[in-house]
Amino acid sequence: MSAWKFPRVFPLAALLPLLCAAAEPAAVAPAAGNPLEAAVEAASKLTADEALVKARELRAKVESGDAQAAFEFTVLLSRFGRFGPQANPAHGKDWNELAGDKVAIQWMGRAAELGHPQAVELVCRLAEDRLAPQFRRDTALASCEAGQKKLAADGRGG
Repeated sequence: MSAWKFPRVFPLAALLPLLCAAAEPAAVAPAAGNPLEAAVEAASKLTADEALVKARELRAKVESGDAQAAFEFTVLLSRFGRFGPQANPAHGKDWNELAGDKVAIQWMGRAAELGHPQAVELVCRLAEDRLAPQFRRDTALASCEAGQKKLAADGRGG
């Protein structure tokens, strides 16, 4: 009998909350060069009020096309938004307003479309995940392709 192995492709929707919940400052040090772990580490040090202020700043930058801001906003949203491990019920309305009609995975797709390399990698993996709902795979695939084109156009691969 063969041993069970963890699947290579894991849905981003499940990955972000797991990373956010597990990344306590004293327990997990970010891997060198891993933007997701570094962003989760930085977010874990913020209070709910500080996170909301930072999210407002990042959201404004996203509107001007900043890929890094979209990536960091997604991490803050998944950590401090309504269902995040550090959510503050008093800020629920503010987070809903900032997120608009998008959930965290859609914001990660936006970061990919703007050309954030790690976001592109994450949504491309989600697009291939057979366990994810079809509509999520379809939107992830569109974001993946747009992100790969953006990276190629910027000369950063693709």
